[in-house]
Amino acid sequence: TATGHVGFCCKEISSGRSIGSLNSQKTLTPASITKLITTSCALELLGSDYSFKTWIDCDTLPDSLGVLNGNIYLHGEGDPTLASNYFKETLNFAQVWSKAIKEKGIKQINGHIIAEIGNFDTKYISPLWLVEDIGTYYGTGTYPLSCYDNTSNITLKSSENEIFITDIYPENSNPDLEINAKIVSSGKNNLYVRGNPATVNTRFIEGTILPNTESLLMKGDINNPPLLLTNILKKQLILDSVEVLGDTRVEFNIPKKRINLFTYQSPQLKEIIRNGVYSTNLKIS
Repeated sequence: TATGHVGFCCKEISSGRSIGSLNSQKTLTPASITKLITTSCALELLGSDYSFKTWIDCDTLPDSLGVLNGNIYLHGEGDPTLASNYFKETLNFAQVWSKAIKEKGIKQINGHIIAEIGNFDTKYISPLWLVEDIGTYYGTGTYPLSCYDNTSNITLKSSENEIFITDIYPENSNPDLEINAKIVSSGKNNLYVRGNPATVNTRFIEGTILPNTESLLMKGDINNPPLLLTNILKKQLILDSVEVLGDTRVEFNIPKKRINLFTYQSPQLKEIIRNGVYSTNLKIS
C-alpha cells in the first residue's frame, strides 16, 4: 500500500556477506515474522527430534482395592499439540491418559485432579502486547499445559434485537462469556473477543452483528487451558468407570515428591514446525 513499509536483509551464511537488502536500517514492527527467530532457536537448542513431555503423577500408588488416597497431577512443558486442530491424532489424549491411569490399577481417586503451572511464570501474556489483541485467538496466553490451540470456537446468532450463543467448542472452554456486542442495521458482522487471562476469567464479545444472522462463527482464547485439561481428564476417567471424589484445580506449588504414572510425548518438533508452515515446501531434517 502507499502507506505500508517493508524491509529485509539477506546474507550469505558462510561469509556473512550481504546479498541484498531493503530498508534494513529502518525500525519496523516485525509482527509474525518474529516466529522465525523463536523457531530457529528451538531447533538449535532442542533439536528437530525433540518431543514436549506431559507428566501424569500421583502422591502414592493405589491400595489393593484400587483406591488412590491422594491426588493426580498434570505437569507439562508447553506441548502445543494437545487436541490441536493441526494434529488430529492428539484429539484422543484424554482417553490415552485415562487408560494409562487405569492400567496402574486405579479404580477410585480420593483426591483432586491438579494442573501444576509453577514451572512457567504468572505472566501468561506479554505486557508489550496491544490491548486490542488480548483475548483473541491470535493473542492467547502461554501456559505449561495447553490444549485445542488455546482457541475457543464460539457460534452466535441474532434476532432483531437480541444476540444468542448457540455453541462453544471445546465444551466449557469459555464458561464466563458476556455479550457486549451491538446489533446494527447496516454494515457488516464484526465481532471479536476481549479479556485478559492474567487478571480476569470473563471474556467479553464486542463489536457489531447484523440482525437475523442465522449462524456466525468467531474465535477467542480459552480463558484457562490448564483447568480445561483437568476437567476433560476427570470427565474421561468417570466415563471409564474411575470414581473421582475430588475436584479439579490449578496450582503453582505442589509436592515435589511424586510418583510418575505416565509420560505423554508430543509429535517431534520438526513435525510441529512442518504443520505450522502448512503447505509450504520448507524441508526440515
